Order: sequence, then structure tokens, then C-alpha cells
Amino acid sequence: MTKDKEQITVPEAIYSELEGRVSLTQFDDVDAYATYVFEELLSYLGEPDGDTDIANQDELKDRLEALGYIQDD
Repeated sequence: MTKDKEQITVPEAIYSELEGRVSLTQFDDVDAYATYVFEELLSYLGEPDGDTDIANQDELKDRLEALGYIQDD
């Protein structure tokens, strides 16, 4: 993986949630932990070739909503 970085912004509530979880992990800071979370999510979703199982997407969406990372509009 490349060391080049881009920035993203997240709502303060999500940042605070991540910040609170960092101390429960082996990660040094929110950036490292958030990178890990994104990598795991992308790995779970698979390649963007259209073969991703819709049920898995729905399951993942439900899980992320339950954890408070996304809100159902």
C-alpha cells in the first residue's frame, strides 16, 4: 500500500467514536485506526466489479447503522 495520503472529513460524532475506540486497540491514533477500518470494510465489500452479493451489502449497511457509523435517511 502506498504511503501517499489524502484527507477526508467525518462528522465530529464519528470522529469522537473512533477516538474513544482507539484506546481499546493496538493503534496509535485515530488516523491509523480509521485506515484499518476502511481497509477492512473495502476488503469485506470485495472488488467493485458488480459481483458483490446484495445480501452482504444489506447486511453490512445494517451493521454500520447499528454501530452508528451511518444513518438511514
